[in-house]
Amino acid sequence: MQAPSWFSVLISQLWILPELLVCIAGLVASIVFMPKCPKPATLALAGFVILIVCVLSSIAMQFWLTVSAQQGNSVSRIGAILSVIALARAAGFALGLGLLTWAIFSDRGNSGQFRMGK
Repeated sequence: MQAPSWFSVLISQLWILPELLVCIAGLVASIVFMPKCPKPATLALAGFVILIVCVLSSIAMQFWLTVSAQQGNSVSRIGAILSVIALARAAGFALGLGLLTWAIFSDRGNSGQFRMGK
């Protein structure tokens, strides 16, 4: 069997496009706001870069899965590798969201605009 092309894998992964576009928009916004709010923008930039890598790794994983299945690799081998990849992607996703959360609240204490309970 012929291995799938990157184009056919990309077409099959169009459901990822909205998430990727939001991450790219956040990346651009982080760069634009870097001079005005350096700490939150840097944290957000790092978070969006990690999230973009996670999204793109999903496309690469789909391509690898298709090729690996066509080459006759065993289901148990593919499953074990996918488990490791899924764990790494989940950790990356959690790290990216953690950095975005940190970016949201990073400079609020200094400005006096964010007060809880008073």
